[in-house]
Amino acid sequence: MIEQLRKTERLWLRCRWTIFGILPLSLIYVGCFIYIISRMLDSKSISEAQTAMVIAVFWPQALLVMCVAGAFAGLGIKDWRGSAQRVLLLKLIEAHEKEPGQDEKGG
Repeated sequence: MIEQLRKTERLWLRCRWTIFGILPLSLIYVGCFIYIISRMLDSKSISEAQTAMVIAVFWPQALLVMCVAGAFAGLGIKDWRGSAQRVLLLKLIEAHEKEPGQDEKGG
């Protein structure tokens, strides 16, 4: 379990940049959606019903992408330097392992 905590802490350093890489991709997705909708609204070849159908299909996806990106941004900001609880737990475990002459009962 301790090794898994250490592995998770090491992995987070690389993972946080991946999380922040998702943010520009989600902005591009939503920006493309808005561009397509604005072009469709200006177009005379596509009916209002078709435009409404495209909005009904893609808008929930755009909202979901924005929510996921916001959650990832919050996670990345909150744990930028790693989970404080995990870091403190690992430091306590390392300090306990380095103490000579201590048994499991603390005496």
